[in-house]
Amino acid sequence: MSFIDPVRLCSSCSEITRKENEFFDKHLKTLLSGGEFMITEGSDDSEISTSYLCKLASDQRYLVFEGEHSKMDSILLEEIDTINIISSEANQLGQKIVTGIALRFKDSFGDYQILKMEIKKDESAKCGKLWIAGMLKAFRLILESRTGKACTTPTAQ
Repeated sequence: MSFIDPVRLCSSCSEITRKENEFFDKHLKTLLSGGEFMITEGSDDSEISTSYLCKLASDQRYLVFEGEHSKMDSILLEEIDTINIISSEANQLGQKIVTGIALRFKDSFGDYQILKMEIKKDESAKCGKLWIAGMLKAFRLILESRTGKACTTPTAQ
């Protein structure tokens, strides 16, 4: 909030601020740096996937995609409707292994689109997994802020 001096917060706002600070400290740098993904637009699995570096724009409002030989439009974060985790078979402990995410969002025409982002199976896989973990945390915070109750506690001025 750009306060220089300490300020009082109600317990509800204090918890939200703690979660936001934890997110900024642990995940924001990863989201701004980006992750490499094989991206498929639409729900038709016969379409060709293309490699892109996906990252959060510096204004933290858009997902931007940088391809070596192709261009893809940015996605405004507030237009993302749902995120589904793509997972493969279970590991030895019975846990599903995350292999990507699928985003459903409104495009510039107001139509819903689906974008599948699958982690590349090369040396960039770790960055892709960390990027997905950060993005899931970001959307969890966004969802909580949309559904959370506004602070009704008066503050001292």
